[in-house]
Amino acid sequence: MSNIREIVDVFLLKHQDFIESSRQSKDFKWSEILDLFKKETKQTSDSEYLRSRFRKLKAKNIISVTTTNPAQKFIYLSGKEDKLKGTSEFHFTADNIPSEKEVIEHFKIDTTKYRISQIWHKTTPSGKYSISVNLQAITGIEASNYEEKFENFVSKYNKTILENPSKNSQKLVKDTSVESSLYLISLADIHLGNYQREGYIESLKARVFYALSLANDSGADEVLVLNTGDMLHTDTSKSQTWNNTQLDSQDSFEDAFTNGLDLITDIIDYGRGLSLKITFINVRGNHSFDSEFCLGEGIRRIYKKDSQVKVLNETDTRIYYKWNNNGFCFTHGDKGVERLPLLFATEGKEVFSNTEHHHILLGHLHHNRGKQYLDDRGEFAGIEVRVLGSPTSNDIWHKQSGFCQNKKAIQCMVFTPNQGKYAEFNFKM
Repeated sequence: MSNIREIVDVFLLKHQDFIESSRQSKDFKWSEILDLFKKETKQTSDSEYLRSRFRKLKAKNIISVTTTNPAQKFIYLSGKEDKLKGTSEFHFTADNIPSEKEVIEHFKIDTTKYRISQIWHKTTPSGKYSISVNLQAITGIEASNYEEKFENFVSKYNKTILENPSKNSQKLVKDTSVESSLYLISLADIHLGNYQREGYIESLKARVFYALSLANDSGADEVLVLNTGDMLHTDTSKSQTWNNTQLDSQDSFEDAFTNGLDLITDIIDYGRGLSLKITFINVRGNHSFDSEFCLGEGIRRIYKKDSQVKVLNETDTRIYYKWNNNGFCFTHGDKGVERLPLLFATEGKEVFSNTEHHHILLGHLHHNRGKQYLDDRGEFAGIEVRVLGSPTSNDIWHKQSGFCQNKKAIQCMVFTPNQGKYAEFNFKM
């Protein structure tokens, strides 16, 4: 009985052309050759041993590969194409397992338009191989001139985004005579997945990017990106809210969740590129209470080792935050609004008692509203509860509630240690 080395050498000699041509592919793995070896010889080995024997046989000129198989015969069986998805697949039989190069050459695949995404095979009763090939249409940058296109992109785009922010800061030298400042950018009730006007997400990003640029130009010490809740329209793949209210959605829950991740990470990355200190406040809303927490946890883990980024994601419905002489209470606004000042002073006492300026910010109602609370002496207690407007499109609920003419805008606020809320401005959608 032959020993394992002899069996391996016979196998490698038999398949030398196939192995060498397969090695030209960037996706080549010796584990695939090992699978073929086990199936054909009924013997066990390991991929590293096959690789070392192949190299030794090649070094001794025992293996002399041609990288082509002149006896290879392909017989086309069937195929289909999905133009909407940009995919195509076809099936054929072959004498041996073909390399990617052989498939491309024989079937004249235009590699500037398609790439092979998958090739798999199985044996037939006649001893031939049944081969299936999946193609994926190439979109965006073409393989032939991607370097030129990328260089053009870099020349037009803010290069600091692509460089190390700590080494290439665009922030202006801060004037020490000017007070420190905190910028807050509100993302109230975005409702991703709901019926939105065309270009909604890109329009939203453009305005937030501009707001971040202004914060950078003014020398802001920190930027708060605030989600007041309901960033996602639904909480489950059944298109229901957390309370099981059935909704009519434009996008699937899965797509909306992914869009939420893309939106927030793009905003944070843009701010990081400007060397801004970014804090993302993630409040849980009544539409997407559970999924919103998962969204926040995912983002927190993405940036957990980044000292430039902080993510506040709590299991509770209220988040308290202290910046300099300003104390904040963030909540969605669907419950306990009238008790918020008292809750701030008791539940959030560590923040409340150590700050002079107190701000309660919430969403939920999709329109701007301010409210002053009075103490028993008839004087303003100085706690402003602010309902932040939403840039989301109107739906049936908006129309029935009479909110169909509300302005759609991204709201920004500026805070300083001595002034509290110093300025406010909107970016109309």
